[in-house]
Amino acid sequence: MEFAVYMGAKAVLGLYASRRQAEAMEAAADFAAVQAQLSLEQAQFVAKLQLKAGREEAIRRRQDSARAVGAAVVGVAGSGTEVSGSPLAVIADAIHRDESDAAAVITNAKLRAFSEEARGRARALGFTAQAEQLREGADITRTVGLLDAIATGAAAAGGYYKLTGGASPALPTGTGYGDYGAGGMEG
Repeated sequence: MEFAVYMGAKAVLGLYASRRQAEAMEAAADFAAVQAQLSLEQAQFVAKLQLKAGREEAIRRRQDSARAVGAAVVGVAGSGTEVSGSPLAVIADAIHRDESDAAAVITNAKLRAFSEEARGRARALGFTAQAEQLREGADITRTVGLLDAIATGAAAAGGYYKLTGGASPALPTGTGYGDYGAGGMEG
C-alpha cells in the first residue's frame, strides 16, 4: 500500500511541478513580449531624435551659409565691384555647395533613423519569437506533466494490482455510495 501512496504522491507532485514550470515560462514569455514592445518604442524614439538632430544641423548650416554669403555680398559691394559675373558665380557656387551639404545632413539623418528603426524591429521580432517559443514550451510542459502524472498513476495501480495478487481494493461501505468491491454493487 505504501508503494501506491508513494506513486500517487509522486504523480501529484510531478503535476504540480510541471504546472509551476509552465507558469514560470508564461511569465518569461510575458516579459519577452514587453521587451519587444519597448525595443520598438525605443528605436522609434531614437530615430525621431536623429531626424530632429539632422534637421537642426541642416538649419544651422544654412544659417552659417547665409551669414557667409551675406558677408561676401557686402564685401564685394563694399569694394565697389559690381555683383555680377565671376563674383556672383562664386557666391552662387557657395550657396549651392552649402545647400547640398545641408541636404546631405538631412539624408544621413534619415538613413540613421531608418537603420535604428530596422534594428529596433529586428530586436522586437526576436523578443516576439522568444515569447512565442516560451508559450509553446509552457503548453508542452503542461501536457508532458499531465501525461507523466497519468503514467505514474497507472504504474501505481499496476504495482498495487501486482502486490495484492489482483484483488480490487475494498471501498468503505455505509457511505451512501455503495460497495464497489468484489461483492458487486450494493448500496
